[in-house]
Amino acid sequence: MKTIKLDETFIFDLLDLCKTIGWLQDKAFMKKQFEMYLSLGTLIGYMHENKLIAAGGVFPFKDSFSTIGMLIVHPNFQGRGIGRILLNRCLEHTLPEQPIALIATKAGEPLYTSCEFHTVTTIHRFEKQTTKTHIAHTQQVKEKDLLSLTSLDQIVTGVNRSLLYSLLLPRAIHSFKIERNNCIEAFSLCIQKGNILCVTPLIAKQEKDAIQLFKKICECWNGTVRIDVPHSQFSFRKFLQTENFQETLLSPLMMKNGSQLPGNRNMLFAMIDTALC
Repeated sequence: MKTIKLDETFIFDLLDLCKTIGWLQDKAFMKKQFEMYLSLGTLIGYMHENKLIAAGGVFPFKDSFSTIGMLIVHPNFQGRGIGRILLNRCLEHTLPEQPIALIATKAGEPLYTSCEFHTVTTIHRFEKQTTKTHIAHTQQVKEKDLLSLTSLDQIVTGVNRSLLYSLLLPRAIHSFKIERNNCIEAFSLCIQKGNILCVTPLIAKQEKDAIQLFKKICECWNGTVRIDVPHSQFSFRKFLQTENFQETLLSPLMMKNGSQLPGNRNMLFAMIDTALC
């Protein structure tokens, strides 16, 4: 058994691994996710008899912080310390004393706690079946908006994620923005995962703009709308509940070497990706 750095030739092995734990509802979506993860960070695999049985990713954001995500162990090999080995390998790719964040599953929480991660907040997943009522143009964000988009995102997250947005925008089947005086005040990108429309992310300087954009999102989709909302967005979460959205998952956001992510996160209404915080 050994750990190796993964590249694009392992994508189909990663998809097979996802299938074993029930994470492969949409193969095309997950393939694009892994392509994106490989562009943004390092994926590490754990091999047994030339077969990929576990994987994890680490994503550095310059000198600011790193995130860890997609830590998967094949069910037949769980409980053998492989998750811990992979987590330690991921940690080797981070700077000493640098803050590290991750969004944990319930199963993974004890491992992270034992490795000195602690819960700093929670992420609330909301879902609802929606019916399309609006047929207006819903591709509002263009490539020319990327600079303005990433500038606003940088205020929110404290890091420049221009590469991430250049990869996400072409995948967005719906995108919305609110502009005032030629300046983007709010925006959202939405990516399809089967019949689920994932809101990734929703960023707004004012809550009323976030609500306005989210209502537009719900009007343009037949199927499930999914949104992962930070715990601190109390009134926005209350709005979702009044709109009959159901809370389907509560995940701890855990950190090591710090207790707070950088940026003005009051403007973050939906997470961009669970592996990237």
